[in-house]
Amino acid sequence: MVMYYLLGRFCFDYALKNMRVITIGFSILFACVMLNIDHGLGRIKMDFLDERKMGLYLILGDIFSLVAIAAFCSVKRNDAKVAISLFSLVALFYLNSRASLYVSLLVYVSYFSFIKLTNVIKYGFFFLATLLLILFIYGDSAIESNERMFFGFGNAGEDLSLAGRNEMMDLGLDHILSNVIFGNYGGVIQDVGVIGAYIHNAMSYWQQFGLFASVIFVYLTLSNFISLFKLALSNRDVFSRVDCQFVILGGFFSVLMVVFARSYAWYLVWLFIGYSASVRELLYSAARIRSSQ
Repeated sequence: MVMYYLLGRFCFDYALKNMRVITIGFSILFACVMLNIDHGLGRIKMDFLDERKMGLYLILGDIFSLVAIAAFCSVKRNDAKVAISLFSLVALFYLNSRASLYVSLLVYVSYFSFIKLTNVIKYGFFFLATLLLILFIYGDSAIESNERMFFGFGNAGEDLSLAGRNEMMDLGLDHILSNVIFGNYGGVIQDVGVIGAYIHNAMSYWQQFGLFASVIFVYLTLSNFISLFKLALSNRDVFSRVDCQFVILGGFFSVLMVVFARSYAWYLVWLFIGYSASVRELLYSAARIRSSQ
């Protein structure tokens, strides 16, 4: 956690300064995903992995989502943003992570809802119309080959992933209620015998580290993000900055992921906690300098 916070706080900004490199990196990742699709299963090929490493697709989905959002923020033209968002959603479907796919979709839709009304109508309609066209053309075969990505839209059977998460939620709530203040660190190993059986959302901080640690985490996650979001609402020029736009959209992605789908072990949120602090300090320092002149 500390390492990723420090990377976000002091190093992340350098990676966003070369917009062309970000776009090229996204293009390479997109090509790698599309060239490694198992069309029979409707997802990226993972048969070469050891069974214990099959969860790697979750990491790939999260990293790809953030690279796509960075590329999305690095381009100025809204038609280019539409193209990047659509390409990323297609790739995320094949990466097989439902959380990354649907949270990314919500991030992009939120962006097009935030910009001027004329642009919402123009680009938002094109975005949704193209997405619906893709689903119309490939929807039946996609649902048939990989119905888990559509939740209950197909003739899906029992969702084993969701059922497993519900069981972990019940176990985690028992741990929290058994020790509300200090949590039950390592309790899942004692009860289940595996490391990853904790609640798959932000409540895992409470489960593992107790009430005070979870409150601190919520404060660190939301404070700078909300502050920058308010600043962007009051000054649209701020939102046009790549760094601020990436903090807001990437931060929105991170917040939604830890609220609904990722546990305390999800390190990427700490990159944004650190980076949001860096961007907030930069913007408010610039504002103080202008006010003093």
